[in-house]
Amino acid sequence: MRLLKKWVLPIMLGVFAGAFFAKSVESTVLKYIFIAVCALTAVRFLIHEERRWKFGLDFPENALVYGQGATIGFLSALMGMGGGIFSALLMTLYNRPIHQAVATSAGVGVLVSIPGAISYAIAGWDVTSGFPFWPVGFVLLMPLLLIAPVSALFTPLGVRLAHFFSHKTLEVMFAIYLLLIAARFSWTLLST
Repeated sequence: MRLLKKWVLPIMLGVFAGAFFAKSVESTVLKYIFIAVCALTAVRFLIHEERRWKFGLDFPENALVYGQGATIGFLSALMGMGGGIFSALLMTLYNRPIHQAVATSAGVGVLVSIPGAISYAIAGWDVTSGFPFWPVGFVLLMPLLLIAPVSALFTPLGVRLAHFFSHKTLEVMFAIYLLLIAARFSWTLLST
């Protein structure tokens, strides 16, 4: 919670900047970045723990932590993600256990999703023609209204479920999940 409190404003500012910047970036470039982030994060979790690279034994107590929050927000909005991959990776790079990283990532998702939806609605206000499902800018209201309540309902369950698995099992499961996502995006790029 201490880290989330420090990240509230920087993440939100990063999200606003990322959403407006994403409007000007080619979607194929974003897909390649997304694939690279997922694959590199997965590889990091699959490497034997003693050989993993780390930034330090604890989070910095200076302005760097605010910059990290802004970066998480920016990259999350840029790639249309909830921020969990970035915050979980960053936390484990600072020697935090994966269980704590997963729980904190749930909080980061809230910090990213609300300003992200607002930012994308504003950023795409003038280009909504052709989108289905009740568009408001780049935000599709029908999926938002269907997915948001289910996500809010099941997030606490997911965090509790994570504690049933060992440290290593959870990391391997997360790595496999990321590799599957990277493979799916790679397939879409290759098939177009």
